[in-house]
Amino acid sequence: MKDFKNRNNSITYRSQDKTGFSANVTTDASDKSPIESLMVATKTHHTLKALEPTASRLTPKSNILLMQNGMGVAEELLKHLWPNTIPPNIFVGVNRHAVERMAPYDVHQHSGYNDPDALQNHRYSETSGSCIALGEDQSQDLQKRLFINACINRIASVLMTKNIGVIKGGNPGGIAMMRAICEEDYQVFEDEIPGETMDSLMDMVLRTNQEAGQNVSSTIHDIRAKIDRE
Repeated sequence: MKDFKNRNNSITYRSQDKTGFSANVTTDASDKSPIESLMVATKTHHTLKALEPTASRLTPKSNILLMQNGMGVAEELLKHLWPNTIPPNIFVGVNRHAVERMAPYDVHQHSGYNDPDALQNHRYSETSGSCIALGEDQSQDLQKRLFINACINRIASVLMTKNIGVIKGGNPGGIAMMRAICEEDYQVFEDEIPGETMDSLMDMVLRTNQEAGQNVSSTIHDIRAKIDRE
């Protein structure tokens, strides 16, 4: 927080040749009042640790929106933070944007799109901790996002290249590794994504790779910084 304040509470945000984004610390860190709404955009494996200090301020009337890549985070929060009490309302979203961290408080959005159908609510039960409204389409979106990350991020990290380097010039090695991972993932998720084939998923991965070609995967940043990766 001190570093953020020293930067005049500002974040540099770039998207399609546009720059500009501002943010402010609006509450005192000692504030113990209930939190009405909380959006979480950390790496999945940092979520529990990030929420633990605020758990006492989250009530059954609070809303938590998880905007991450990965699955099982809501279940982990319910298990560790609210095992025997009514938890907050937990909403699950799917990230569709490739964003690269250029420096502290400096991000660049390379690609992404809006989906009106995603306005449907998908939340976890306040009493049972089970998913009561996670639609089939949303579940498939989460699984497809795993496909994309597994195929692109991992191979780009092995090659230590921007995403586009995996397929640039028809890179036979990069595409072969991508297809091998896609085939393995498809064997696991085949029954969960009806209507999709190995080829259709591979086309989706290649299309996403092209759209987010100039992005440097956060996995590469994590490897260079020698920190935990998703």
